[in-house]
Amino acid sequence: MVNWSGTESARAGRSYLPESNEQVAAVLAEHHAAGAPIRPIGSSISPNGIGLPTDGGSSISIALMDKVLAVDREARTVTVQAGARVQAVVDALAEFGLTLENYASIAEQQLGGFTQVSAHGTGALVPPVDDQVLALTLVTADGAVLRLRADAESDEERRLFRLARVGLGALGVVTELTLRVVPRHLLREVAWIISRKEACDPTLNAAMIRRHRHVRYMWVPYTDDVIVVASDAVATDPRAAVPAAGRAHSAAGAAAPAAGLGDGKDGDLGLQGTAAAGPLAAWPVAGSAEAAAAEALEQWAKEPLRNLLAELSREALEQAGAASLAADVAALRERRGEAEEAGSEGALRERAARLVEAAEAAVAGDIASLSAAGLRHRLLGFGPLDTGLVRRVNLAEARYYRRACGRERERGGPTGPGAPPGALPPGVPDGARVRYDWSDRVLGFDCGGAQWVNEVALPAGSWSAPDSRGSEFVRRVLEDVVERRGLPAPSPIEQRWTAATSSPMSPAAAGRWAKDGAATPADAIFSWVGIIQYMPREDDARQRASVTAAFKSDYEAACRRELWADFRAAQHWAKIDLDGLAPEERGEALQSLAKDFDLQAFEDARAVLDPRGILVGPRLASTVLAAAALAQTSRA
Repeated sequence: MVNWSGTESARAGRSYLPESNEQVAAVLAEHHAAGAPIRPIGSSISPNGIGLPTDGGSSISIALMDKVLAVDREARTVTVQAGARVQAVVDALAEFGLTLENYASIAEQQLGGFTQVSAHGTGALVPPVDDQVLALTLVTADGAVLRLRADAESDEERRLFRLARVGLGALGVVTELTLRVVPRHLLREVAWIISRKEACDPTLNAAMIRRHRHVRYMWVPYTDDVIVVASDAVATDPRAAVPAAGRAHSAAGAAAPAAGLGDGKDGDLGLQGTAAAGPLAAWPVAGSAEAAAAEALEQWAKEPLRNLLAELSREALEQAGAASLAADVAALRERRGEAEEAGSEGALRERAARLVEAAEAAVAGDIASLSAAGLRHRLLGFGPLDTGLVRRVNLAEARYYRRACGRERERGGPTGPGAPPGALPPGVPDGARVRYDWSDRVLGFDCGGAQWVNEVALPAGSWSAPDSRGSEFVRRVLEDVVERRGLPAPSPIEQRWTAATSSPMSPAAAGRWAKDGAATPADAIFSWVGIIQYMPREDDARQRASVTAAFKSDYEAACRRELWADFRAAQHWAKIDLDGLAPEERGEALQSLAKDFDLQAFEDARAVLDPRGILVGPRLASTVLAAAALAQTSRA
C-alpha cells in the first residue's frame, strides 16, 4: 500500500472492504478479540501516510460505503456514508441547490479521512471541515456502534463527539456523517500580486482577511512576489426555482440553484456588506470570445516556463545525443581501427542529430499541453536540490503570474478577457485575473504532483482584530531559513486562514488559540502555512531519497528549530512526521504536541473505545501515543 505522493508505504497482511456497519463491526470485533492491529484507511492522500497500517497488520477501507443517504434542504444538512468522496457529495448536493461549506485543495478525499484529520480550506469565518460535522456514527474496536451528536444531552457525550470528529482513526471507524451545508453559490475569484512588505503590513492584512470570504497567499521564494487569490460569493438569481424544503435526496429530478444568498440566511456564507458583483453564471463562458481570450492569455503567460523547459530539455537531449554518439564512435573505431572511413562516423553524427531533432519535436508537443503546475514539476525534475535551478524555475513561475495577473501586460502579449463591469473589488489593480464559477470549482487547485509538505497552524488574531503573525512567520521562513541558507525551496509557500474549531484535537482548536489561560474570542482565527518540496522523478529512487532527506533535515528542521515555538505553530495531522529526527529534536517535538493538545482526554477516550490499541498505526504511535506517554512520565 502506497500513499498518493509515494512517500510512505506499508505491507498489509489483510485488507477489508466492508459494505455495512454490521460488516465493519464484525471485522473490528474479530481483531479486538485477537488483539490484532487493524488501521482505517481512506484515499491515502495524506503525505505522511497517517492511514497506513503496521507492516503485516490489517487495513479496513470503507470505500464501498459511499452513498449519500439524505439531504435536508430546510435544515441544510447532508447525511453520507463516510467512504463517499468529496466530489461525489458535491455533485449530489448540486441537485438541491446546496454545497459543502468549504474545500481543501483536492476533491478525491473520502469524507471520513477529510474530517478525521481536520482538513481545511481558507476563509477567516470558515472553520476546518470537522466543524461542519453535526453527527457521526462510530464503530469502536470491539464492534459497538455509537451514534454521536453535537446536541447530545450529556456533557460527556458532547465531549466525546468533539474528540471523535478529529479522532485520527484511533477512536473507531467513522462510517456515517451528518454535515452542515450551505446554498450552492458562485464565487468571483480575483488574483493579483503584492510585495512581501505589503503582505506583512498589518492594515492590509486585516483588510484582506475581513474583506474576502476566501483568501490565500502564494509566496514565491527568491522573489518579492506574493500572489493573492481572493474569492467572494456572488448573489444567485432570485428568480431561480427553489427546491421543496426537506425534499428527500432520492426524489427524482434536478433543481435549479437556490435563491441562497438573498433568503435571510446570509450569515452562513460569511457575507459582509454587499455580495460580489458580476454575472450570475460561470464566466468566461466556454466557447465564448472571452474564453478564447482567457486561453490566449494563459498560453502567453506560460511562455517563460515553457521557454525554460525547452532550453533545459534541449541541453539534456544534446548531452544525451553527444554521449550516445561518443559511445557509437568508440565502438566503431574498436571494430574498424583508427583508419575507419570518415563517412561512417559522419553517418553516425547525422543519425544522432536526427534523433535529437525528433526528440525535441516530441518534447515541444508535450510542453504545449502542460499546465503551469505541470511545467514547474517537469522543470524541477532537472535538479530539485540545485538551488540555482530552483531559483530559475521560481523566477519563471513569478513571471507566469505577473503576465497572468496583469503586471507585465503592458510589455506586450494578449490583453485577456478583461473583467465584467464592477467585478474588481476595492484595492485590486486593473488587469487582475478574474473568473466566476461554482465554489467547488474555484476553491480546489492543482497541487503540482508528488511532494513532501509540512504545514502548520498558528494563532493569528480574530476576525474582529486580525494580526499579521502568519505573514510574519512566512517572511521569517523565507529570509531566515530559505534565503540565508540558500535552500532549494520551490514555489509556492502557501498561506491560508480559517476560523477556530471546537474539536480539541484539531491544530486550529479554539483551546490552542489562547495563551496563558486567556479567553479565546468567538471569532478567533488561525493562519496555516505550508512549505513544500516536489519529487518530480517518480522513477528515480535515489533522487526521491535525496529530496526526502534534504527536506526533513534542512528545510523542515530549520523551521521547527527557529520558528515554531515562537509562533505557537502546530503541525497538520496528515503532514506530521518525526521519523529520522535526532533524539533531542524528537523529544522537543513530542513535548510541543503534549503542550498543544489535551492528549490525556484523547487517551482516556481511547482507553474506553480501543483498550487493546488495535486501531493505532505507526504514524500515530510515533506522534500522539509517544507524546502522551512523555506527558504521563513528566506528570509522574
